Amino acid sequence: MPTTERYATQAARWPKAGRHILARYDANSIVVYQAYKPSIGHFAAAHGRFGGEFSFDRMSWVFFPIQMAVVLSPIREALDPEAEGFQGGEFLFCDVPEGKKSRRRVIPAGLGDAVLFCTRDRLVRVGGAHGLQPVKHGVNEITEGSRLVLGVPFHEYR
Repeated sequence: MPTTERYATQAARWPKAGRHILARYDANSIVVYQAYKPSIGHFAAAHGRFGGEFSFDRMSWVFFPIQMAVVLSPIREALDPEAEGFQGGEFLFCDVPEGKKSRRRVIPAGLGDAVLFCTRDRLVRVGGAHGLQPVKHGVNEITEGSRLVLGVPFHEYR
């Protein structure tokens, strides 16, 4: 666990302007600072989850929920049908609602690849500002073999 410092000690080094994510890290972990009202922090400490006055709809410039998928199986090469692995199973991402201007992405991933993605909304530029675009995600059918994936959610399941 990274060492911690008193607020006043850290605040003296922080940038005076702009938006910044405040965090400490070491070789094994990252601690990100997030400010909440005391009532939200007390509820989370007492119940082991967010709730009470906390709102998932509260907007800030850092957005969640996100998730990471790490592929633990190799892609089977088409030229070697005897090889271990899988074919198909690409990650799919598309804007909601789907239409002519919707952005669609297909991401193939094999052994050791990690895909970090927004599970509900993605940040988009709208004129000179930013907004959230609803998205949905899924996986193409695995046409041959089998695949093992480690899912790491950075959000609370509801």
